[in-house]
Amino acid sequence: MTYHRKDFNCQRTWYPARGTKTSSRMTDFRFLVVVDLEANCVENGRIEPLQETIEFSAVLFDMRKTQGVDQFQEYVRPEVVRRITPFCTKLTGITQDDVAEALSFKEVIEEFDNWLQKHGLVDSFCAPTHIPWAIATIGEWDLRTLLKNQANYHNIRLPYYYEHWVNLKLIFRDQLLYYPYSMATMMKDLGIIKIGKFHSGIDDATNTCQIVRKLVKKGADFQITSNLQGRFPSYQGATADQWQNSEGKLFPGQPPKMYSPERSPNPIYLKAAMKNDIYAYNTSLYIPNAAQHLG
Repeated sequence: MTYHRKDFNCQRTWYPARGTKTSSRMTDFRFLVVVDLEANCVENGRIEPLQETIEFSAVLFDMRKTQGVDQFQEYVRPEVVRRITPFCTKLTGITQDDVAEALSFKEVIEEFDNWLQKHGLVDSFCAPTHIPWAIATIGEWDLRTLLKNQANYHNIRLPYYYEHWVNLKLIFRDQLLYYPYSMATMMKDLGIIKIGKFHSGIDDATNTCQIVRKLVKKGADFQITSNLQGRFPSYQGATADQWQNSEGKLFPGQPPKMYSPERSPNPIYLKAAMKNDIYAYNTSLYIPNAAQHLG
């Protein structure tokens, strides 16, 4: 693939040359960079004018050795709404002292790029190397909403590798033929014992690596599934006829279940969420809209 370079601020980003064909079917990824972001939050509603990242964590997962080989963790100093809410501290364990002297969002983006360079995944110009890799996340919200909104707010152009990623919920769905309602559901259904606590960025990234390991052993097809606009164009997921009902039986010609058979979402919550994101599911499914919160 050919890339063109564009300078932005103190970084550089690369875009596919015009006419370049891209494919999501890369089952030979050498590495996945499992990313988990934590954000300042309130119990009800949203933080205005900007919800900001307060922890940026990642684990470099070796797909051949099926294990994490290095990790990245930085707290991020909020610059717009500077106080961490009590609810957020209770949920994530992150305190005001943790972020008071932390790096800014822009600085953490640069440090993460340096970490990728250290492992040979990008070069000093932020261009791809010969190593096949991708970012992997649980769901879409971290990159498509949180990171993108914060970058736009601060007028920071992100490097190319944030523009597409592997949504592990979809990989799970395509392999086990039902959609997992949450990370906890994925871990429970795969028989994984939790390390640390949920909503700690580095613990979530570590537990996500356990999910990846289980999916590798089950023969899952790891593809680029998502981009900043919606589904990655060449992503090929499970079709509606392949989905299971709540008893684990295939049911051709019927609308698919959108969640783990062991846990059903609140219908009111689901109905509201389905109106917000038409990209949460493969358009080959019978249900045209789906939940951003479940994505």
